[in-house]
Amino acid sequence: MNAHVPRGIRNNNPGNLDYVGQPGARLETGVAEPRFAAFPTMGDGIRALRDQLLRYAERGLTTVASIISVYAPPTEN
Repeated sequence: MNAHVPRGIRNNNPGNLDYVGQPGARLETGVAEPRFAAFPTMGDGIRALRDQLLRYAERGLTTVASIISVYAPPTEN
């Protein structure tokens, strides 16, 4: 896929989830410093994002602010 296409779309990973061995996922390829998961289909990537959000809720992270502080901490932005 074209390098001008956003990374999350190329990886079927709209949440840009880090690769941590998610079922069916692989580490992205074609970048200097691979980090994100690449899923077989966009549906798989959306399900992985849903599952991550559910895990946050199980930990008591139920507001946008509380989720963002973990999902995209200031040290990464």
